[in-house]
Amino acid sequence: MLRLHQNFAVASLKQTLFALEKEQQWHRVVQGLESDGLRDHLAVLAESLNRVRAMIYPPADKASKLGELLPGLGEIVDKEHKRLLARKSIIEKRKEEHERQLIEMKRLAAEYEQGKNQRILREIKECELEEAQAPLEEAEKRSKKKGGKEPIMEGEKVTKQTLMERALIEQLRERQEVD
Repeated sequence: MLRLHQNFAVASLKQTLFALEKEQQWHRVVQGLESDGLRDHLAVLAESLNRVRAMIYPPADKASKLGELLPGLGEIVDKEHKRLLARKSIIEKRKEEHERQLIEMKRLAAEYEQGKNQRILREIKECELEEAQAPLEEAEKRSKKKGGKEPIMEGEKVTKQTLMERALIEQLRERQEVD
C-alpha cells in the first residue's frame, strides 16, 4: 500500500508540475504581449487607425465649425459648379460648331476642285474639237472656192472622232480631184 500511495503521490506531483509548467508558459506569452516594444507598435497602429477613421468620417463638430467660419459656402460651391458646367457646355458647342465648319470647308473645297477639274476637261475637249475642226474647215473652204457643197455637219453631234473622219475623207477627195 505504501507503494501505491507513493506512486499516487508521484503521479500527482507530475501532474502538478506539468500544470505549473503550462501556466508558466502562458504567463510568458502574456508578459511578451505586454512588453514595451509590442505595446508601442499596437499604440502607433491604433493612433493611425483613429486618424484614418477621422478623415473618412469627420466628426460633426468640425463640419459645423467650417460652416460657421464660411457662411454660404454651400451656395458658393453650387454656383461655381453650375458656372463650370455652363462653361463646359459652351466649349463643347464651340467645338461642335468648329467641326461642322471644317466639314463644310472640306466639302466646298472638294466641290471647287471638282468644278475646276470639270472646267479643265471641258476646255481640253473644246481645244481638241477646235484642232480637229480646223482641217475640216479648211477643206470646206477649199471646196466652196471650187463651188462645192455646203458644210457637212449642220445638225449632227460633233465629236473629235467624227471630225477626224470627215477631215480624212475630205483630204482623200482633194487628192482624188487633184489626180
